[in-house]
Amino acid sequence: MSKGKLLDVTMKVREEAVVEEEYKKPLYDWRYENSINFTKQHFDVESKLLDFKYAAWNINKYFSNFQDTIAHADNMNRAAHIDLQLHFDYMFHAIRKKKRFFKGQKASKDAEFESVKQYYKYNNKRTEEVMKILSQDQIDIIAKRQEKGGRK
Repeated sequence: MSKGKLLDVTMKVREEAVVEEEYKKPLYDWRYENSINFTKQHFDVESKLLDFKYAAWNINKYFSNFQDTIAHADNMNRAAHIDLQLHFDYMFHAIRKKKRFFKGQKASKDAEFESVKQYYKYNNKRTEEVMKILSQDQIDIIAKRQEKGGRK
């Protein structure tokens, strides 16, 4: 009997169960945006040593949300054919050092959704489930009951 091996009830060496690891999608790495924004640490984006790819479209999308950087993002959208390193260098040197934080836009729900939500006092997830079940006539009745009156 070797040390470290486990035995089952019949005193035979038990085989180890093979555990399959679940694939987890890596979170987005904000290294490039942070470098352009406020750390000003220069990267060689075409280097094989970096574990996360440089996505020019994602950088442009991020910087198009700020008033002082939208022109630079637009210029880079027009020059989509250039190399990734040139794109990074332009954004790195053209954008001033500043902390910029963006709160993502929330999807706006329509009036029918809001009226059903208020009528049943449900949260967004439950309201989406109910909207699949209700017919258009039922939704119209609920919307009429929810009208507050007054001028529109």
